[in-house]
Formats: sequence, C-alpha cells, structure tokens
Amino acid sequence: ILAIILAAVIFIFVKRSPVEEIKISEEEVFNCALQRMNSDDIDTLNLGVKQMDSLCNRNYIPALYQMAFTYGWYNNPISLKRKELLGVEIFDSGAEQYMPKLDRYNDKAIALFNRIVDLNDSTYSEINAQTTYRLACYYVMPNKIFKPNYEKGKFFLERSLEWATMANDTALLAKIKRGLSSFENN
Repeated sequence: ILAIILAAVIFIFVKRSPVEEIKISEEEVFNCALQRMNSDDIDTLNLGVKQMDSLCNRNYIPALYQMAFTYGWYNNPISLKRKELLGVEIFDSGAEQYMPKLDRYNDKAIALFNRIVDLNDSTYSEINAQTTYRLACYYVMPNKIFKPNYEKGKFFLERSLEWATMANDTALLAKIKRGLSSFENN
C-alpha cells in the first residue's frame, strides 16, 4: 500500500512540474525587457527589443509605447541612446532635430502610436495622453519630413487634453493648452 501511495504522489508531482505552473505576467516580462532596453550593451538592448516586440504582438500598451519611444521623435536621453545603439540616424539640427532620418522609423513610431490610440484603454491614461500629444507634434511642428496637417494635429491635441486631464498630468496639460491656443490665434 505504501508503494502505491508513493507512486501516486510521484505521478502527481511529475505530471505537475513546477515549470508548467510558473506563469510570468506581461508586467514582469515588460520590466525585464525595459531594463534590457536601457542597457549600454547592444546585445542586451536587442534582447530587450525582441521581448518588447513579443509584448507588442499582444497589444500590451506599455510595450507599444516604449517601442514608439525608442524609434520616435524624442529628445529624451534614453530614446537618443537607444537610437544610437540601434544605428538609427537622427537629424542633429533644424526643426526636425532628433527625428529619425529614415521614414521607416518614423512610420513605425506612428503606427505604434496609432495602435495605442485604437486600443483606447483607460487603464493607461498617461500613456494615451503622451501618445496623442506626440502624434499631434508630428503634424503641427514644422519639419521637412511630414506635411503639416493642422486638422489632424488639433484632433490629437484635443484627445491628448482629455487623456492628460484624466491622468492629472499638469505639465503635459500646460503644453497641450499652449498648442491649442495657437489654433485659436490663427
């Protein structure tokens, strides 16, 4: 009888291996990927990018934003470092300073931003506010890459105002209100 009980216990534990029971949350994968993406080592950065891409395929909004932040038009030191390590050339002067020189990176960032907008998830109001503000910048800030589209820019600023209000982001609200006032003055 003891042998039967022992066999049953072993069968149960073998069938339910700890590996099968471990489920890593999207947030944990995201945090690991983000740490890797902030590395100064290109191989580590590339590993982080692959992890973020896998999260993007599942529409995980923080990952979508980080990838857009990596390829998009930002003057943030972290974004600039990532671009440099990844070999993404940017303009170093003029109205389009810090913008990637190749359309494919700008287009990728805008596509990621648009996915965030389409998901319209109020869980991430701060990310939505930043996303819609960034989209507005592409269309209203003078540059040689994108034709101005003030109607689209105003639309995204108005959406950004809604999200920034929800997120209570006072710094971004001030920028948005300055941008919207420029439409009223014209």
